[in-house]
Amino acid sequence: MLQKRHFALAATGLAALSLLAWAFSPRPVTVEAAPVLQGRYEQAIEEDGRTRLKDRYTVSAPVAARVMRIALREGDRVAAGEPVAVLLPVLSAMVDERSAREAAARHQAATANVARAAARIARTQVAADEAQLELHRTEKLAREGFLSSSRLDSARLALTGARREVEVARAEREAAVHAQAQAAAALLPVNAGAQAGRPLTVRAPVGGG
Repeated sequence: MLQKRHFALAATGLAALSLLAWAFSPRPVTVEAAPVLQGRYEQAIEEDGRTRLKDRYTVSAPVAARVMRIALREGDRVAAGEPVAVLLPVLSAMVDERSAREAAARHQAATANVARAAARIARTQVAADEAQLELHRTEKLAREGFLSSSRLDSARLALTGARREVEVARAEREAAVHAQAQAAAALLPVNAGAQAGRPLTVRAPVGGG
């Protein structure tokens, strides 16, 4: 009886060891095999986009006129100074003293905006020159190993931003000059445009599309 009991324990232990050996034994990993081919790889991503306007300009003319047919369509690109509309002058009503003063005040304000825009161009240009010098110093120190590449990238981004500010300032000055010309047109004599018989061309202050 005791012998059978020892035999059963031995069989149980052997089965347990076999089970442990099977559980911890390495198993083959399932992989997908395919031949290596050389060719063109293409990947397309389709997402809905949204257009955001960075700068918005209102093109107007403070004169009494009729607008000719506009050939441009929505989405067409225009360059700075390109005609966007043509106005035919008509006989204006008599301008009273109050309207004349308001027109003169608008012209003075437009002239001040032109001067302010010119000052901003000068200020942003100075900032761009300083960013250019800082980039030269940073590049020199980075080559000598005193600065990290991230500091160099920051200097380059600063120069790009400064140049962008100069471009925006120049665009604002062009828009201010355009507004000044419109304000000056409002100061012309009442029948000056009608007597001349020449159409008035409205031009784009900046390029866009």
